[in-house]
Amino acid sequence: TYINTYLNASASFANTSSVHGSIYQITSITKASPYASIGFGINTDFFNYVPGLTAGAFNTGVPVATYGTSKAFHIASITSPTSNFVARNGVVKAIYTSSAALDNRYTLLGSSNNPSTPTQVVPLYGDGNTMAFSTIGDGLTDYEAKALYWIVQKYQTTLGRQVY
Repeated sequence: TYINTYLNASASFANTSSVHGSIYQITSITKASPYASIGFGINTDFFNYVPGLTAGAFNTGVPVATYGTSKAFHIASITSPTSNFVARNGVVKAIYTSSAALDNRYTLLGSSNNPSTPTQVVPLYGDGNTMAFSTIGDGLTDYEAKALYWIVQKYQTTLGRQVY
């Protein structure tokens, strides 16, 4: 249960060191293994689910921040070749460096795009897990990430499915 966007990030973005991905998760993930919410490729997935915690990682393959429930609006952004951050509900949780280039693969929502670990999937429906909103685009500054959070939060509140 994932979506193939058919967006090849390394081919589609003029500057592969300026890209972001976000998801609005309205239910908690309770699975017993890590999951990827946005699969950019082998080394560049946005992993944000680990058993019992939510972990943000983008372009590293390892968690860089941890926080309680997965119910939140998660953003991961690359803003320069060596500057990345992850944010939860508009608050930057970690700033880190990574020099990994975006992989030459299609971007998936709800799954890793790593052929050797295809089971890393966040269900888009079923099992009570629901991803309600997602974006992929150029890198965001922390200010832009906060603005996007507030816009999306207002939209989700209007629909009656806000999580924060």
